[in-house]
Amino acid sequence: MLPRARIGTFLTFALAGLLTGVWVARMPALAGKFGTSESEIGIVVLVWGLGAVVAMQALRGVMARAGSRGALRFALPLTALSYVAVAVAPTYWSLLAAVVAFGMTFGITDIAMNAQASVVEQAYRRSIMSGMHAGWCIGAMTGGLFGVATAALGLGFTATVLIAALFALPAGLALGRTYLPDPDAAAEAGTGGRRRRRGCRPPST
Repeated sequence: MLPRARIGTFLTFALAGLLTGVWVARMPALAGKFGTSESEIGIVVLVWGLGAVVAMQALRGVMARAGSRGALRFALPLTALSYVAVAVAPTYWSLLAAVVAFGMTFGITDIAMNAQASVVEQAYRRSIMSGMHAGWCIGAMTGGLFGVATAALGLGFTATVLIAALFALPAGLALGRTYLPDPDAAAEAGTGGRRRRRGCRPPST
């Protein structure tokens, strides 16, 4: 079970990195799709970040109750679905709404996958966090290369992001089976729910 959880968490980091890499690599195509200025593209990136920060803060209590495993099983597929919305948004304003949703779900995924990595690390009783972050870098580079390849093939922003999203959705659902329960959640299940869960926190790096 531990090796499967480690591989699953590694692939979760890689998947998150891939979505980020594709998103960044095709920003010029996004500008071309809507005929937007540099400042308007800057607003797109800004609302993505704001959505992530708001979700991380507003849903902290929910994440604490669900645990990192529960949060990831919910947030990672939703991140892929919101990515679909980003891909198919027909107008600039609908794009902003989709990007906010993408930022919120991605923010939850980000903090939950770091918490799940900490759970796996504790189970291994040795440091493995650097390997998880390497997975994110590998995913980001792969996403960037995918973005470059689709640009060379003449695919636009919509097709590129949609392909990545349709890959990420089943992958996210499958990865949900690999995660470990948080120690406090497991302890609570074994004691009839009398222990309180501590909040999920991303490990310090």
